[in-house]
Amino acid sequence: MFQLLETFTTVYEEQNFTKAAKKLYISQPTISVHIEKLERDLGVNLFIRSGNNRIAPTKAADFLYEKAKQMKNNWSNVLSELSRLDGTLRKKFKIAASQTIGDFLLPQILKPLKIQFPYVDFNFFIENSNRVFHSVHMLDADIGLVESPEIVPGVKREIFMWDEMVVFGAAENKTWIYREKGSGIRDYMDQYLLMENIQPEEK
Repeated sequence: MFQLLETFTTVYEEQNFTKAAKKLYISQPTISVHIEKLERDLGVNLFIRSGNNRIAPTKAADFLYEKAKQMKNNWSNVLSELSRLDGTLRKKFKIAASQTIGDFLLPQILKPLKIQFPYVDFNFFIENSNRVFHSVHMLDADIGLVESPEIVPGVKREIFMWDEMVVFGAAENKTWIYREKGSGIRDYMDQYLLMENIQPEEK
């Protein structure tokens, strides 16, 4: 089953049987056999086939992909914990952070973390808040640090510190500098503009 799920997740990500076969170093017919077997075992269609090897995932595939990624990460954690029973393997801990936290907070806490947890290897990666939520939800990260007020089902939130945003420049200015959509700072900026009834002409 693990091999079938590995094939499925690769096909889902590549959206192409040929590309998935090259990535997994197996033949395209083998890819097709794996997907067909998985569909028979589950009793659902996972992909809609069309010409030129083009495929589109079904709603069942969308659901299965999320669960399969979570299962894969859980299984990796199980293997890691089993290897740690003899006390020889270092534990890995993945932290996803939004841009501002990654730039200003993480450099301050990295050294204290290493001192307090000498047998843990911390891996950091920086993304916008939406991607951080997604990484935590998919178990690609053990913890996420964001400024966004967004609530994501299945992700527990806790406040760990307070920060304050300030307006730099004249509020009545018609030109504003924006962060991209998905950024926590962008969410709060949109809220501020709405509350103050400000409609920038350029952004």
